[in-house]
Amino acid sequence: MTMKDSLLQILQLHRLDLVVNLSYNIDTVVDYLYRGEVITREEKDTIICHGRQEDRVTCLLDILETKDDDAFYDFRNTLVKTGPPHLPLLLDGKADVSSDQSSQTTD
Repeated sequence: MTMKDSLLQILQLHRLDLVVNLSYNIDTVVDYLYRGEVITREEKDTIICHGRQEDRVTCLLDILETKDDDAFYDFRNTLVKTGPPHLPLLLDGKADVSSDQSSQTTD
């Protein structure tokens, strides 16, 4: 079974935001997903073999896009546990603000 198009579109729409904001804790996210049996040992190894954190996030997202709806929701729930807090909201479709916009301040 593959992921619904609507969920794939959400992942693709917010891909840049996910890559930028998961880079600092991608290894933690990958560990959660591996322990939850969302990704296999081989997939985990494929992800962590990348030197750059951003490349690890990109690899994870590529793998998630080949999985089912449960993988999407497990990923979203992992983001709730690991942060940053706006990412699960993006995946819920409830936040339309990227991290760049939300972090801007006015003087």
